Amino acid sequence: MVRAVGSSTVYPFATAVAEKVGQATGKAPVIESTGTGAGMKLFCAGVGISHPDIENASRRMKASEYEDCVANGVTEVVEIQVGIDGIAFAEAKEGPNIKLTPTDVYKALASNPYGEPNTAKTWQDVNAALPAIPILVYGPPSTSGTRDALAELILEAGCKSNPEMKALKETDEDKYKAICTQVREDGAYVDSGENDNLIVQKIAQNPKAIGVFGYSFLEENTDKLKGIPMSDVEPTYATISDFSYPGARPLYIYVKKAHVGVIKGLSEYVAEWAQAWGADGYLKGKGMVVSPEEVRTRNAEVAKNMTPLDPAELTPVEAVQRLALVERQRPGAREDDRGRGATPGQHHDRNHDQRHDRTEQPEPHRLRDPEHESDDERDRRDEQWQRERRVLPPVGRVREDPDDVRQGTDDVGVAALEGGRGRLVHARIIAGSASPGNLLRRHGVVTTSVIAGACRSPEDGNSRRRRLEGRGDGRPDT
Repeated sequence: MVRAVGSSTVYPFATAVAEKVGQATGKAPVIESTGTGAGMKLFCAGVGISHPDIENASRRMKASEYEDCVANGVTEVVEIQVGIDGIAFAEAKEGPNIKLTPTDVYKALASNPYGEPNTAKTWQDVNAALPAIPILVYGPPSTSGTRDALAELILEAGCKSNPEMKALKETDEDKYKAICTQVREDGAYVDSGENDNLIVQKIAQNPKAIGVFGYSFLEENTDKLKGIPMSDVEPTYATISDFSYPGARPLYIYVKKAHVGVIKGLSEYVAEWAQAWGADGYLKGKGMVVSPEEVRTRNAEVAKNMTPLDPAELTPVEAVQRLALVERQRPGAREDDRGRGATPGQHHDRNHDQRHDRTEQPEPHRLRDPEHESDDERDRRDEQWQRERRVLPPVGRVREDPDDVRQGTDDVGVAALEGGRGRLVHARIIAGSASPGNLLRRHGVVTTSVIAGACRSPEDGNSRRRRLEGRGDGRPDT
């Protein structure tokens, strides 16, 4: 049976699609609301019956999460944007008609706004034009993608309104992130879990409270709630679809390609999303904001062809070598791939390795770069890369201008990086140094997207099925 985990915001839409599939097939997929962050951990933990087929997400996958997937054998992930949502701020129908800005919200909810302890007790303490009512905000937990979006789209935007904070970002990224995104824990902000309906109930019962959740929950409860304007922009279908509302964000599902063709009903479930997300689809009636036509068309093709995510869109510079190293060190990798003294002509049965490399699951490998960066440091660097990412040029020769290229080497390959900015241009695999050596013979020079997925031979449906079932816990073909 198909199993999906993840975002509470995507949950009602995923459930609607699952019900539609269940009506047609008699067996509906199982949908769990775990939060985006917690769902990513479950999704990336491995391949097989004990691991989910799909992750629902109210933000894009982080490069560090993709690396966790690769470390655990989830080497092909299909990213599908299913729609748009907004982080809605709302109050009860009887509320004071408060109007906010990202700066107001930041001053009210930050643990240390602009580096000073938060002493604000009322909204008037934050902004003299606001009512003198206590600051009480019910919102998502730290594991939620909605909380991530709150930090990125609202809190950080308010924080950066201060020139000193903008300058701090350039000199001390850690301190900047802590000051701009940490939420106070003195009761003004109430972590309400992954049940957004509980937030709706809380603020409906308290006219002085404010709730933060996905827009669809506001639209479903307009008899009890009203949206709070953000920078004089109301949270509506129109303002979210054109991204004029500050809290607008895309919604995604991530599909484990290794399960396609093995888990009965998975392909049908993914295909049903493409039928449901259109301008005339039933998800619009559930509160989903429909993506622009070109976005829908592109993602329908991705869903149809199960085109894997290009990690170059997620991955910071240093991760190219890390991903290759992670793959080499996964359970069942060839000994010469792991650099343990195999001689240049030594060969192993790769299919045999893939059939048996999942009978045991040791602790996942999580390699660090030479500086042994922390998870928070890596996430911050990943986010910066995503903000500055560009489209890589096609496969070609490595640039050789010494003034414009830095070389980062290890026993896996050589990455040519643009001088100064350190962005990946191309990567060249050293023949015989690791499993990507096969690609050298086929392509000579490959881009990062090929490197990240190069360490595993292409599989057809039957070999993928054998590999899954070889774990000893293979999912029955039901």
